[in-house]
Amino acid sequence: MLPPEAGALMEHYPGWWAIAGGWALDLWLGEQTRVHSDLEIALLRHEQPLVVAHFSQWQMQYVAERQLHPWAGEMLTLPIHELHISHAVGARLELLLNEVEQGHWVFRRDPRVRLPFADLRATSCCGWPVLSPEVVLLYKARLDQPKDRQDLDAVWSRLSPGAQAWLRDSIVQAHPAHPWLLRIGA
Repeated sequence: MLPPEAGALMEHYPGWWAIAGGWALDLWLGEQTRVHSDLEIALLRHEQPLVVAHFSQWQMQYVAERQLHPWAGEMLTLPIHELHISHAVGARLELLLNEVEQGHWVFRRDPRVRLPFADLRATSCCGWPVLSPEVVLLYKARLDQPKDRQDLDAVWSRLSPGAQAWLRDSIVQAHPAHPWLLRIGA
């Protein structure tokens, strides 16, 4: 699925959402910098009933221990955070559940890392909501794949000084010996 299709699908979703992953970065930059193999949508964990209602005609599965399991809409808790949905017409989406506590987004891999909820989403050049690029990069830092380093290189210089500082501090907190720290001047 491409961003325009996902944007149309999410247009009437009643909860909070944002395009995530590599597409979020490219939409934020206003240009496609690389090929993308999937499209991810960030949602809020506490809004799962809205997901079930909005995608009632879709097959829904969650990922646990690297396996897909049927999801009937029961409330999912950490460490489960990834949903895969598919439609009979062949459309597929990956939905990522995010944590929010007391007005702050909470990084599920290290709850000491937080960001004011108001800063969690940005607007893309075409008007779609995207996950803030610094948050996308923090998620991507875990695997440090070539595509993730490419994303970092494409986005880093365009981040505000505040977003750069937040990302640098968050990587130091969550991944103290991470190789990206040399790339971003920590």
